Amino acid sequence: MHALLFWRGLGYVTPRRARNARFTQHWCSSGFANTDLDLQLKKHGIHKLIVIGLIAHTCIEATVRYAAELGYDVTVVSGATADHSEEMMHAALNVNLPNYAGAIVTTREVVASLSATNVMEPAQASS
Repeated sequence: MHALLFWRGLGYVTPRRARNARFTQHWCSSGFANTDLDLQLKKHGIHKLIVIGLIAHTCIEATVRYAAELGYDVTVVSGATADHSEEMMHAALNVNLPNYAGAIVTTREVVASLSATNVMEPAQASS
């Protein structure tokens, strides 16, 4: 079983916020196929995705490709993505994913970017 999650309105989840996340099981390579992920993301106005996980040459590639075809702005975090071998990781990150992902960044880069925009701060309750 695989789980995709997103933070309502932000598009990512931290352990502090996991109770507010939506978890979606998927049984195919893509996190979008046979799920309501696209509907849920659109319902919450999310159009930028940060993709991490396993397996780079199948599930990550299929999810990123599907997301790009649906018009999402997709970023892949290379340091938070894994595969069975270095050869498969190289093929995914250096050959295939650059055709679909808007950016492939390091974990340090994505954390710095999220920190700079105060996205990682606890959400304030709206009045």
